Amino acid sequence: MLINCKGKKEAVFTITLLLACIISRYLSSIFYFEDIDSLRFALSASNYNILEARPHFPGYPVYCFLLIFIYNIIGNIGISFSIIGGISIFLIAIYCIKIISLYSKKINYFIALIVFINPFMWLMSNRYMPDIFGLSLLIIGIYFFLRILKFEYKKDYLILGAVLALLAGVRLSFIPFFIPIVFLFNNKKVIYLFISGLIFLLTWLIPLIYITGVEELINLFINDSRGHFFSWGGTVMSSNVTLDQRLMKIFEFTFVDGFSFWKLERNWITVINTILIAFYLYHFISGIKKHHFKSNIKEIKLILLCILSYFLWIYFFQNISYKARHILPFIPIICVILAISIKKLYNGRKYNKVITLLFITTHFYITYFLVNQHISPSAISQINKTISNEKNNNIVVVSDGLKNYFWNKSNNKNILFLNKNKINSSEIQNYINSGCVVYSSNKIENINCDFEILNFYHNPHVNRLWSHLRMYRYE
Repeated sequence: MLINCKGKKEAVFTITLLLACIISRYLSSIFYFEDIDSLRFALSASNYNILEARPHFPGYPVYCFLLIFIYNIIGNIGISFSIIGGISIFLIAIYCIKIISLYSKKINYFIALIVFINPFMWLMSNRYMPDIFGLSLLIIGIYFFLRILKFEYKKDYLILGAVLALLAGVRLSFIPFFIPIVFLFNNKKVIYLFISGLIFLLTWLIPLIYITGVEELINLFINDSRGHFFSWGGTVMSSNVTLDQRLMKIFEFTFVDGFSFWKLERNWITVINTILIAFYLYHFISGIKKHHFKSNIKEIKLILLCILSYFLWIYFFQNISYKARHILPFIPIICVILAISIKKLYNGRKYNKVITLLFITTHFYITYFLVNQHISPSAISQINKTISNEKNNNIVVVSDGLKNYFWNKSNNKNILFLNKNKINSSEIQNYINSGCVVYSSNKIENINCDFEILNFYHNPHVNRLWSHLRMYRYE
């Protein structure tokens, strides 16, 4: 009877958590394109073609096939992304609980709450991107990796192989996290991982090849891989950012963006949030010596190696200078540490319950504030709206190719987009003289007419990309 009651309680909790995740993300859905990558993923829902960067390489086929399926049922792009985001948050919370339960008899429900209200994961669960779904698969992969290390069940090898194959089709750049699985190769059961991985890999790779073409896919792989690592990918080979600056960015993105730590321009309430999280982290670290980890030393070493592998991958080979989303795999791991520390303190002295309530309230308030700001359009989307509302139908936009692509694809008006590097001021003057309104992302020299400076902003802690853009309007 006690077992049945416990099982019923867990079932109610699971269903409640799932509904809470989906409904909350539905209510915080966004209905605009906040950046270039988001636009490409949105376009892929109705017209998937990686040769035309819908989305960009490697195509994220598993995620996009799921997105297309949901979008064809719902018919609303923002809600489609939010449903996947809500399910992803649910999976992250459930499997974080399962990870803790591998080493504790008591269920730690705090982890579900911390994951649910985490500001960065909430924002990512509404963004038109595959990262949060990829993160859910990564956490599931960690759980079954730990189970293999602990029990060596055949079925866990099969499941881990399937999860890694699906992860490769959702967020390929998360795969380096699992490089330490090479230490499983001395076990004969690893063959089940390879067989399962190959089967699930082919289930999405064959349709992708059929849609795209073998030769085209190979050429795209060669071109985009070269571009990512050596031209525009923000790696150490394609960026002027120093190594120490890259290190500081990883730290900043993890804590300032990931957990809303205080920074000079941020609201004072983030100070309280920072102090409380630092307190819980310190309590966990200081208590490590009191625990006996000898029986779990292998799992601890390999998970630390996983973290190190991914850290080195993003440090050298990802655009960690501008895109905070690359640090996502660190967030649930820190959430687990916080949950363990909170639960231990919560069961102690009474004032610890007050501290926990203060932390949850503060953390949720910050998240609520950021999520509400996320609902409002980003700076580049505000510009798009301004151009769309222009009364004059003869509009010329002068900017770089990337921004022009964004405004062109997300605008219904008949607008002429010109690359600022391929046109001179006299040509622009001719457009103005003929009655056109010219919007330019840079001030144009030697123009004989009045101009207006328009500034557009969004909170950089909602989205780091182009949080302040300026346009010059000539008429």
